[in-house]
Amino acid sequence: MASPEETAVHRAEVLQHLRMMEQATIELNRTGWPTNHPLVDANGSSLLQDIRTAQEAVSRDPPNFVLAGSVSGACAYCHPSR
Repeated sequence: MASPEETAVHRAEVLQHLRMMEQATIELNRTGWPTNHPLVDANGSSLLQDIRTAQEAVSRDPPNFVLAGSVSGACAYCHPSR
């Protein structure tokens, strides 16, 4: 089991990634033009809601990372980690 300090660091990292995903989703939805992200085009508002719900879940005590993993996994299919 992770220490409280490790959990806090992990939570902060996940929240930072979710915020970046939120901003990217907002930018993709802003133009109104189709992108090369067909799933985002079709489901942009529900993706944004899932990201925000994941942020809320990660912010809880204890944090819940399940939805964050699911949301990031959907992006990782086309955008592998570097």
